[in-house]
Amino acid sequence: MKLKIISIAKSPTTSFEDQEGEYLKRIRKYCPVDVINVKRSSIKSPVADKACRIDFEKALERADKGGFIVLLGERGRELSSPELARFLDERIRSGCNSLSFIIGGPLGIPEECYKKANAVISLSRLTFPHGVVKLILLEAIYRSLDILHGGRYHK
Repeated sequence: MKLKIISIAKSPTTSFEDQEGEYLKRIRKYCPVDVINVKRSSIKSPVADKACRIDFEKALERADKGGFIVLLGERGRELSSPELARFLDERIRSGCNSLSFIIGGPLGIPEECYKKANAVISLSRLTFPHGVVKLILLEAIYRSLDILHGGRYHK
């Protein structure tokens, strides 16, 4: 299964580049993974909802057609590391070829965008900057894949 991490942000965050690179290297031992940065719209209120929809559509275009779409959103289900591992395992066993995680933009996620995702998960009820979310997601994915392969990273 191929993974994509699609982030809607003003510009790619470089603060965590080294750590991201380390987790990407670790994940790639188990499966291919791409990180895609979609530049967010510069549209501001009162048309922020329109900008959010446009940004989400741009992110969806970068996901593989027919692939499984996971939206990271505050209304999503929080998963433990073993639960995320089971979630990934279920996708693998169902024959899913592509799984895209979409990190929404800073203006939020419009209601209709939630409906276009196959699943919605939350990394926390707290709000974090994009770079932090991407790093946490990469670590969580690596931990889950390591669990599935009998590794010792998760204790």
